[in-house]
Amino acid sequence: MIPITLNLKNFMSYRELQLDFSEIHVACLSGENGSGKSSILDAITWCLWEEARSSSNEDLIRLGESDMSAELIFKIEDQLYRIMRSTRKKGKKKSESSLEFQVLSENGYKSITGKTIK
Repeated sequence: MIPITLNLKNFMSYRELQLDFSEIHVACLSGENGSGKSSILDAITWCLWEEARSSSNEDLIRLGESDMSAELIFKIEDQLYRIMRSTRKKGKKKSESSLEFQVLSENGYKSITGKTIK
């Protein structure tokens, strides 16, 4: 899997983030403690597998916000895929999540999402 772009909204410390990996061949994440390096990796794993270092999706939502989303475009062999995942708080202990998994075809992105998120 080769990441192409990552777009975040209200994910952990990021209000908005747009990363373009398309011209990067080797990368090194560096910076001060707490600057968001691990959050970028968490965003990728959360987008792909709904797994991050937090025990719940609600804990990943930026403080003071009620929803978050992540979009990851990546390539496997010569095929482009797009995953869009979001979570929205619905109450004190409830949230609503959505997942859209797509593949790029001749006519744009086509949904290949299953019937359930898992």
